[in-house]
Amino acid sequence: MKQAVAHLLPYIEAEKKALVDAGADVLDIGLVGTEQVYFATWNLQADAGAMITASHNPADYNGMKFVREQAIPISGDTGLSQMGSWVAAALLGSGPLARPESGAHRGTISKIDPTPAYVEHLMGYVNPSALGPLRVVANGGDGMAGPLVEILRDRLPLEFFPMHMVPDGMNTAASLPSRSATRSALTPFSSTR
Repeated sequence: MKQAVAHLLPYIEAEKKALVDAGADVLDIGLVGTEQVYFATWNLQADAGAMITASHNPADYNGMKFVREQAIPISGDTGLSQMGSWVAAALLGSGPLARPESGAHRGTISKIDPTPAYVEHLMGYVNPSALGPLRVVANGGDGMAGPLVEILRDRLPLEFFPMHMVPDGMNTAASLPSRSATRSALTPFSSTR
């Protein structure tokens, strides 16, 4: 539901409150990357998934990503335009997103960690004993992949060279290294092949 950019926290709390006030049950999956939102939406058989994110934006910008049931991405032709109409109507006090009446059913918030199930899902795609000795540069981009890479690192017979693995809100799209930075990280190892 969130990424590691501190200024997003009020938006995340507002999103959860609005959903609960509207009667939705929220599964708060914590600080995860987009891929885990998609996986959790599918794996937990949720009606939808949403995350507040700063990905692909400078650090002081933010946005939202949505998926439908079964982790189907929401775009202009799969529901985003309809959502826009609902928000416009809600701002005028009508439509399915309008503020619920006082005393209406409130939803709940449950905290769920999707990571163990996601790791098992990922491990289902690979036979670790079939992997040869490989050196892998793992670039966590904005750091959100870092905690997951650390778990996989213990499960795979690979030599990892991690970069940008701390989800500290500092490695956003505007400050991400280019591919040349990843190439330069490989330079010391290229002579050993």
